[in-house]
Amino acid sequence: MSGLVLVVDDRREVRELLTEELESVGLRVVQAADGVQGWACYRRSEPDLVVTDLRMPRSDGIDLLRRIREVASTPVIVLTAQGDAATSVLALSCGAEGFMTFPDDLDRVIDRGRRLASRGVPELAPADWLAGSSSRIRGVREQVARLAPRSSPVLVRGECNRGRAAAVAELHARGPWAFTPMLRVEAGQAASGPLPGSGFIHLEGIERLAPPEQARWLLAIQSRDLQPGAEPREASLQRIVTSTAADLEGLVREGAFNAGLAFLLARDVIDVPALRDHIDDLRELVPTLVRRLARLAGLHDARVPAPVVTALRGHLWPGNLDQLVRVLQHAVQRARSGVILLEDVESALCDPESGAHSLRGERQQRRRDEILQLFDDCQGNLAEMARRLGVSRGSVVYRLQKLNLPLRPGLA
Repeated sequence: MSGLVLVVDDRREVRELLTEELESVGLRVVQAADGVQGWACYRRSEPDLVVTDLRMPRSDGIDLLRRIREVASTPVIVLTAQGDAATSVLALSCGAEGFMTFPDDLDRVIDRGRRLASRGVPELAPADWLAGSSSRIRGVREQVARLAPRSSPVLVRGECNRGRAAAVAELHARGPWAFTPMLRVEAGQAASGPLPGSGFIHLEGIERLAPPEQARWLLAIQSRDLQPGAEPREASLQRIVTSTAADLEGLVREGAFNAGLAFLLARDVIDVPALRDHIDDLRELVPTLVRRLARLAGLHDARVPAPVVTALRGHLWPGNLDQLVRVLQHAVQRARSGVILLEDVESALCDPESGAHSLRGERQQRRRDEILQLFDDCQGNLAEMARRLGVSRGSVVYRLQKLNLPLRPGLA
């Protein structure tokens, strides 16, 4: 089952935003409006992760953190709109896993939640995740096959939860680096030491690279490619593959990402579609995943009747492949006589712990539609949008960036 996150903040809009983002990666969320409610919810629900605001009425985030540390080591992330070094040191000394500013560091919070959501999802062969015969998924496999033998950088784009990771893993498995370990580097936590001189490197979440890190990676790639007398694709035994869910071109236009680095990293691009955009592939994808899951569960095989696939095709899958696998795991564990029953699939789909209920996707779509309508009503004026929503301008900016809407300069 998916992990549980406790979100504590006295601002309703912030709680709803965090809840929407965390649920989108397959997590369950409970909310509390201050530290007092938060402590009561903590004792009642025993969450896997706590995300709390710093300043709240009655009992603040530090008080809540101290109470939790008296009884457990549950990871706690403290959020604040205006952080300072002294408060950060205090939070970390009290046992916080992280001290982050809202909304600037919101993606880092979601990444932490994504790692929690992926816990317990079985490791299947990369090709299993890319099964299907649609033109979009065949295009991904063809690009992987074409690019795997090369040494030039590749950018893998797409939504979170397994699709991107599967494409990267397949690039590694089908290339000359298959017999060496893949070095996975999270961009937000990239080391400050020298970069490895060889091997297969997966730089994940490149949109989170700070400007100094962007410059360092740019220099490293340029040095590799510009060795005298060497062709760029033969200059090193190193392979750098990057991945992102962000609009890198948009970040370059806004001046938030180094144009030279973006050019080098995106020489070749693989776009991995969201599951909802190749839903017909479930006819092949579901039996493939079920066979693997059945063997992991000690079963010889498991058959998937057509009505089961039809039921699965009727959902939006905001959590993509990770959500699908959790539902299939649930059904495989309950399979009788080697057959996946529709009732078991439906119980998993309707179970709020499965993270796959279609109503969640519908609610998210309604919120997106509301933001888009408000954006049009306010003619892109961020300050007016923030006033009407009763939130900070930064929160509005974050939501618009998630929707890939242009930010009109001078209107804030």
